[in-house]
Amino acid sequence: EFAQGIALGIVLLVMSFTLNLSLHYFQGRGHIAP
Repeated sequence: EFAQGIALGIVLLVMSFTLNLSLHYFQGRGHIAP
């Protein structure tokens, strides 16, 4: 149970990090594009 909670926390952390990264990436591309 404890390990499952840690795994879930890591997955959520990675997902939020990836979402944040892709959001900044697409925002940057949007600003660069005409």
